[in-house]
Amino acid sequence: MPHAIKPAMMFSLLVALAASVCASPEKTFQALETYLEKTAVYTGGTAAVPVPAEVFKRRDPETKFGSFVYSINRRSGKLLSPGQAKAMDAVIEKHKADKNRYHDERNSVRCRFLVCMWEYAGASNSKAKLKRKELEQWFELWMAWRLQENMVSYHFAADAWNVLDAEQRQKLLAGEWDEYVKKNTGHTRLYRADKLVRQALGAPKDKGRFENVSNDWKPKFDAAREGFMEHEVRERRIMFSQDLIDEQMIAGAWQEQVPVWHKMFMTECDAVRDLCQSSYSMKDSAIKAKLEKTIADINRQMLEKYQAAGELHNLPGVSGP
Repeated sequence: MPHAIKPAMMFSLLVALAASVCASPEKTFQALETYLEKTAVYTGGTAAVPVPAEVFKRRDPETKFGSFVYSINRRSGKLLSPGQAKAMDAVIEKHKADKNRYHDERNSVRCRFLVCMWEYAGASNSKAKLKRKELEQWFELWMAWRLQENMVSYHFAADAWNVLDAEQRQKLLAGEWDEYVKKNTGHTRLYRADKLVRQALGAPKDKGRFENVSNDWKPKFDAAREGFMEHEVRERRIMFSQDLIDEQMIAGAWQEQVPVWHKMFMTECDAVRDLCQSSYSMKDSAIKAKLEKTIADINRQMLEKYQAAGELHNLPGVSGP
């Protein structure tokens, strides 16, 4: 388990994060890209490698493969032999550090994406184009970390799959072990731009205008979300088919997902900016203060919650100039 960040260290990191907003974004991106190159678990290509059609004929397991691994392990006395139980413990321990680190690093980069989203929302028209370009770069880094996290998940699943014998694998695929698993399909990703803005800036003065702008964006977001949710099901089916897939297929499937993620999340970012710019006076000192607090809260929560990403948080150019 990572050590908790001490209050003094937390304060210094928050000051550094605030200072990094004023630093050159390119310096930050370069530091992160260099770090990821040095620590990546996967350095192969991302060219699309066809996933066997049989994968998509299979049932949706309705949860991540890892949920099955942990559930099987908790019931190892019932489902596994003593030797298999010991082997499954070893698999979980082997991948624990990488799973924690990539989970927290990916979420830390996502938090910086969210910080940039709010900076974009509050930017003047003359600066919005440049800030949106920066937002795109944060998105690309977020997705690069997702690839690494997906590959860690694949290696974990493959090692766990190899612990099982042929009969156990068939039971798993057929759903005979579903009763032992608490299923979770993940975030619903419903439209929330209006809620985010209200939480950050308070109630708009012109509620009618706010609602009209929000109503214009909701169907655009919902259309993007539909494609996103379809790919979530695809991803679960792919990772569940350990007997049919390989590393290159995981990388190729990730490459196909990136534009789907991009459409949904960038639509949300544009909706947040439109709501802010159309319904609030972004030059007002009180609104600026609320925007600054929202950004500070994201940075604070990032440091508190994702402590396995401590090395990333302290990178020169990331934590500060």
